[in-house]
Amino acid sequence: MCRRHGKYFLDSMSRANYDKELQSMRQELEVPANEIELGDMSVESVGDFEELFYECTCGDYFSITWSELKEMGIIMDKESVEVHSSTVSLPASVLIPCGSCSLKVCLTIDGSS
Repeated sequence: MCRRHGKYFLDSMSRANYDKELQSMRQELEVPANEIELGDMSVESVGDFEELFYECTCGDYFSITWSELKEMGIIMDKESVEVHSSTVSLPASVLIPCGSCSLKVCLTIDGSS
């Protein structure tokens, strides 16, 4: 049994669930600077590498790669968006931090983008 944040955990599964809930609560507290959709982002392709960009007010960019989205269970190609995870359903949203400042945007992915 381990003690963490005033909670006792009987097994690693309950600890993992607690950690997931805590992370989710922290993300909910973050207020995005803007809400955007896939169509608002620019795409840069280098070979098989695809990255999505959106300009921040500071002059840098919010960016996320297709492989990062894939790790979240969101599979994209040039014509469609598919979900391959039981924990994600469309529409889905992802908070993306700016590369330079503390701002974040909320990217909404609805499958029809």
